[in-house]
Formats: sequence, C-alpha cells, structure tokens
Amino acid sequence: MLYALPDTLEQRIQGRYPTEESRLKFQTKHSKTVEKFVEENVNFAEIMQKEAMDYGSEIIDTNQKTPDEVVEEIIKIV
Repeated sequence: MLYALPDTLEQRIQGRYPTEESRLKFQTKHSKTVEKFVEENVNFAEIMQKEAMDYGSEIIDTNQKTPDEVVEEIIKIV
C-alpha cells in the first residue's frame, strides 16, 4: 500500500486540477467536486491503511519522497 498523510494526499489530488476549467471538467465528468473527491479519498485511505496493517501488508510511506524513491521501494518488495 502506498501511504500519504491526509494533507499530502489532498495536495497531490488538488494539484491535478490547478485551474477552474480543470475543476469544472472534473465535476462534470464525476458529478462531484474535487473537494468532495479529496474528502472521500482521505477517508478511504485511512480505512485501507488499517486493513493493510491488519493483514500485515507492506505499507510504503510516500511522504517526502520523489516518485523515483517510491518506485525503488516498490521494486524491493516485489
């Protein structure tokens, strides 16, 4: 599981929709605001982290890491 703090997760998702146009396009396509999508993802991430911990799954903390650093950790697990 790839883990990020709620603030980090929010920043990453919000960063995908930096303009009003991209936010409106998202809302039209998904019938929800980017803010609602962020809220749902943050809540779901907490549930998934607990599930991963309960099953003893690997959890990679992606906070403060570049994509390349995360990939290196994934490769070590696989």
